[in-house]
Amino acid sequence: MALIMLLPARLDAQLRRDSGLSHFEYWTLVMLSEAPGSALRMTALARDSAASASRVSHVIARLEQHGLVRRIPAPADGR
Repeated sequence: MALIMLLPARLDAQLRRDSGLSHFEYWTLVMLSEAPGSALRMTALARDSAASASRVSHVIARLEQHGLVRRIPAPADGR
């Protein structure tokens, strides 16, 4: 099997060993850190990561349990 085919799984495994995060969890943190005010709506996170709203919600819940993010209501509509 070509190395390029093995690389994503190996990188994900290494990231999990080193930080306890999946690649998707890490990428979510990257998107948040680069956003203005380090905040994004859940719908924007889902859209920008090409993931379902449900998956993003579960990932944010896990990151929140680990103290890496926190949810705050949107000032305009309370969501």
